[in-house]
Amino acid sequence: MSQLLCLFVCCCMIIIDVYAYGTCDDGYHIEKNTIATSDSHRDYYNAYNIFPYLDDQDASRFVDGMCGDQMKVQLPDTCFKVHAPQTWEHDSGLLDVDVLEKKNSKKWKHVMADNVNTWNFDSFLDFNMAFWVQSLDDYVDKWQNFNAEAMHTEDDEFEYIGIEWQYSMVDDASEVESDPAIPTQWWSLLIHSPQSNINYEFMSFVRPSLYENLKWITSSISRASFKAHSDPYPWNREDGARIVPVRLSRAVTDLDATINFYVDVMESTLLYHPTPTSRDFIWDDLNGDNIPTRTVILHAPSTQIEFQFVQRPLWYTAGDFSLREYQQLL
Repeated sequence: MSQLLCLFVCCCMIIIDVYAYGTCDDGYHIEKNTIATSDSHRDYYNAYNIFPYLDDQDASRFVDGMCGDQMKVQLPDTCFKVHAPQTWEHDSGLLDVDVLEKKNSKKWKHVMADNVNTWNFDSFLDFNMAFWVQSLDDYVDKWQNFNAEAMHTEDDEFEYIGIEWQYSMVDDASEVESDPAIPTQWWSLLIHSPQSNINYEFMSFVRPSLYENLKWITSSISRASFKAHSDPYPWNREDGARIVPVRLSRAVTDLDATINFYVDVMESTLLYHPTPTSRDFIWDDLNGDNIPTRTVILHAPSTQIEFQFVQRPLWYTAGDFSLREYQQLL
């Protein structure tokens, strides 16, 4: 059960009576993404340097320093919240947050290295929160300017990679048909909030003008289905929102057990299911890594933000900290 519980650390709120549109007045039923941190102030600072568009969330009733610190911000238009709480009130258990952050940071260093003997991706990078954005240019420009500043150390610099992928529901065994009008070619930027366990993904069907300045890998897996977020699609909203939350992703060691839990217990609907049995997998290119991969995308009743779960071989990670060990410690 501990494995299944850790998959829901996104700290979501799900209500199943009304279908929310996703505005500040009519919020998403999955209203926030929460990741524990060892330094809320650090992650607050980094969030404002990662997101070109961001607002503070009213948290006046919380007093920093009493039993913990907070990082509470929200997106414009949708008021979707991003939280990174830090607490010293409770024991951290078998896995200290700062230890996990150091492990994640080392995996990012491995992926970013130019050494030909390193992987181009890592299973732990499948832990991320994804947003659709109108344009990736504002993000690339902001991150490059941040890294060019001389006021921070190398460990504080933003680490990010580009992922090219195609929207394809071919051989999909899900319960909901896809819309052929959804653009086929997509570009994602996956970024690590420095020294933390936080990964953000920003996706768009508009190729960034600074494409040549980025490190790109190609993935053979669709990174969102948009099937639960189709009325309207994020890019067809009347308010013209420039950023919209679309998908939570988690790495798993047993995809079938995860699906059973979310379908049987959470009454979720399968949106993208290209590997329905343990014998099915997709060779995920990842610039030559060619990793046999299983994945699924689901959504809970009356929600629009999707859950994607990805199962890759246990050996597909850098260092001596495996996904199985992580789940056992949780």
